[in-house]
Amino acid sequence: MKLLWCGDSTVAGRTGTEGNYTVAVDNDVKTATDLLNQRYGAGTVISVNAGVPGTTAPEWWFGTNLMTKNFAGVLTDNPDAGAVVLKLGINDAFSPYLGPDDFIYCMGQMAGAARSLGRQIILATPNPIDLAHNSILWELQHRVKWLAGQINAPLIDHWDAITRTFPNTWKSMLPDKVHPSNALYKMMGTVSFVTLENAIKGALT
Repeated sequence: MKLLWCGDSTVAGRTGTEGNYTVAVDNDVKTATDLLNQRYGAGTVISVNAGVPGTTAPEWWFGTNLMTKNFAGVLTDNPDAGAVVLKLGINDAFSPYLGPDDFIYCMGQMAGAARSLGRQIILATPNPIDLAHNSILWELQHRVKWLAGQINAPLIDHWDAITRTFPNTWKSMLPDKVHPSNALYKMMGTVSFVTLENAIKGALT
């Protein structure tokens, strides 16, 4: 089965500090995919990491700014992806032009577009950040949870997993106050694995 992961730099797996970013070896996508293949056999799950650093939900939906294609175009480029994981929010929290309503509208549109093509949609909350914009991001992740409930979509809840597992230390696991360390990405991948296994195991066995 092929999984298509759509989102920002935390989907792409960026870690490090300004001017010294790399892709985390044990990023969320890789860790979750490896765990699924360990469980169901090598090559059973193939992941396409379509994460684009710096992007927002409206940019993904409409195909503007850093997006060379809109969400529909990304789906078209991956016709054999049976499920789509969608995680955004961090860059939306920094935008002076976008509000929570704009964000969740575009997330809902993308979820609907994926389903209209027969793809399973799986939503994910972002990781918290150690900046003032975290208060806005809290609202956005809350909206993602609401949307998942409204459309009955599986939810990978990175936000709650991080803040509950590391209530006093999660900030120290963000080298640049935004992007997770390799260790935190690996933990996030295990969270993704649990939700994904429950969501797609019918197609894997």
